[in-house]
Amino acid sequence: MVTKQISPKDIIVDLLRIHLTDPRARGEALNTENLDGGSSEYTLTPTTGKAQCITSLSIDGTPQKKWRDYIWDHQNQKVIFNGNTAVGTGNVEIIYKQGSGWIFPDKPIKELGVNSFPRLNVIQNPGTGLRMGANTAPVESAVPFQIDVWTKPNYVATIGEIKYEGDKLAEYFAIQCSKVFEDHEEDLHPVLHDVVLSTTIQDMSFDAETQSHHKLFIVQLNGIDIGNVTI
Repeated sequence: MVTKQISPKDIIVDLLRIHLTDPRARGEALNTENLDGGSSEYTLTPTTGKAQCITSLSIDGTPQKKWRDYIWDHQNQKVIFNGNTAVGTGNVEIIYKQGSGWIFPDKPIKELGVNSFPRLNVIQNPGTGLRMGANTAPVESAVPFQIDVWTKPNYVATIGEIKYEGDKLAEYFAIQCSKVFEDHEEDLHPVLHDVVLSTTIQDMSFDAETQSHHKLFIVQLNGIDIGNVTI
């Protein structure tokens, strides 16, 4: 059994990076690494930027499930297998997106230039925790996460032959983010579960500090011993 401290924000960021496409292609280039088996940890070596998210991983052709068979530690760029995953001495194939990225677990700062947008961030809001039995039982938390979408005026993105800019581009990505949680909750199991869209997409005022259009929504998720991933 392996336990690794992973911020739940990073797990949600990973989900969004997998299923959303950046119109500026800052984190969309795919890279494949084929590694020899026999190890419980692998450090990725992207050819550009950082590894943003793992899109698939297999051992000798058998797909492995993230957060059950292995942990993805984005901060240290490491894949960590659990004690029950038979890595063996065969081939470990890891396919991932790489680049500078555009979805982060922090808000943008005003010094960022136009080319840093569109930009998404995830914020963990206050939630609740309930112990599931006696005083040694694990705690299950219900935590709201705020998803913010930021776009700049006068940047036009063509998506599916439709042009979006400014507030309309922010709305497009806010809707796409919401659909990710509706359609891909299974990707979060077993570490996070029970998706509840706590708010619909909210129109926010034009942000004077970053000079950006802004949309947000809040999604609630449950997890046991949140902040730690045990596999």
